[in-house]
Amino acid sequence: MTRSDLIRQLALRHPQLTAQDCDLAARTILDALSRTLAQGGRIEIRGFVSHSIGTVGGFTVGYAR
Repeated sequence: MTRSDLIRQLALRHPQLTAQDCDLAARTILDALSRTLAQGGRIEIRGFVSHSIGTVGGFTVGYAR
């Protein structure tokens, strides 16, 4: 799912929100997820995947579970 897809789904499920509201919501969520991973944290999207960033031999790698 791309960011555009996420915005579209938000608009379909919450017709009371404007396009700008949906865009802001998607950006806020994705920014928080990105910031958490960048700080070495772990994220989990229930029913889909959990993901973390680590280092192996000097290389930054992503772990999906």
